[in-house]
Amino acid sequence: MIKNFLFPLLVGALMFAFVACGDKKEEAPLPEESIEDIIESVETTPEAIDTVAIVPDTVTETPKKDASKPTAPAAPADTKNKPLEGYVASLDGLVQGGTGKVSKADANAIVGRGGILVFKSGNKVYFVYNEDGSFASKRLASFASADKVGILGKAQSKGGINMFIMTHIDAM
Repeated sequence: MIKNFLFPLLVGALMFAFVACGDKKEEAPLPEESIEDIIESVETTPEAIDTVAIVPDTVTETPKKDASKPTAPAAPADTKNKPLEGYVASLDGLVQGGTGKVSKADANAIVGRGGILVFKSGNKVYFVYNEDGSFASKRLASFASADKVGILGKAQSKGGINMFIMTHIDAM
């Protein structure tokens, strides 16, 4: 038992001794200039002349719109897209071979402990993010009890991982 205590203590003391007794390096000596020499060298330095020329930006006129053409308000991008339909699932449940479907209470418990909720549509599983880039598990948890959920946004696939940037979610 004494060996178990003394051996690490001895090794630590040896390491400290090697580090503390390292090579001493001498610092380079400072130049022996006097203050008068420094002031003299600054005073004899010629002033730099700035040769930057200011060029005015070119101004282009925007063409005026023809008043005879009626302009319709642009429709929001989400209203013309068909929502991606599926359901909220637990990633753990899917990995273990199940459907991954969870109740709202189970989904809130999963989010509370730091688990991951995903969106399953057909044979694809999507990791869902909010528009600000944050993970959308909390928003998905509120729709976990719905049999069919629709989400609007933009789907992306990188390296075989499906991601969805969600703009809107609703039970169907």
